[in-house]
Parts: sequence; structure tokens; C-alpha cells
Amino acid sequence: MVTLDKFVGIPYAERGTDYAGADCWGVCVLYARDALGLDLPRYFYPDGDLVATAGELIRRETGALYWQSVGAPYLPGTVHILRIAGVATHCGIHIAGHLFLHSLPGRNSCVESLFAPEWLHRHAGSYHLCKTLSH
Repeated sequence: MVTLDKFVGIPYAERGTDYAGADCWGVCVLYARDALGLDLPRYFYPDGDLVATAGELIRRETGALYWQSVGAPYLPGTVHILRIAGVATHCGIHIAGHLFLHSLPGRNSCVESLFAPEWLHRHAGSYHLCKTLSH
């Protein structure tokens, strides 16, 4: 059984996708792979909206996974997109209840609440990784 201890405290590293250092997408990649058995492609933030660019990358690189918009209640593995300075450029992965795992520059990876004042009004959408597209 995978515990959260493995994912909390990972140093922030831009474009990192391993336990030595990871950015917000890298933390999602690690959790999806090691806790959920899903392989997400590496993603390096181009200019633009994370929702569209990450979704297109997932469809193109995995072939079998879909990036599907979902509402609450969220399942573990749902990726939450959050706005930083008004732009949807940050993400975290849903753990349970209202908690998500993420990483920011200057901070190690941590678990926080989507309802915390820092995040409550920054939510830009939630997307679940699924093997088939449901209607």
C-alpha cells in the first residue's frame, strides 16, 4: 500500500518529475504512477492555459487516457487546475475529501485543502484521467 509520506516533502524543481525534485505537474505524475498505476506524460509548461495544453498532451501521448472535466465529488487522481495571477498555470492531484497534493516554487510538495482561503477562489477546473470517454 502506498502512503502519502512518500509524496509529501518532495523539493520543488522546475520540470522535475522524480522524488529528488518535482514541480506541480511532476508531483501529479509521481502520484498517478506510484499510487494509481497511471502513466502521465512529462509536461513542460508552454505559454497558455494548462487545461487545454495538458489535456491535448495526455490525449496525444497516452492514446488510451482521456482528460475529462468532472465536478465534485472528486475521485483520487482527479487533477485540479488552479489560477496563479489569474492564469490557469498550477495543478495538484486529488487525494481524498477536499485535499490535494501539489508543489510550488520555494516550497516542498504538500497536502492542502481546496477550501483553504489561498485556493478557494483560484479553482479553474477539475479533470479526471480515465481509460474511456464517458458521456
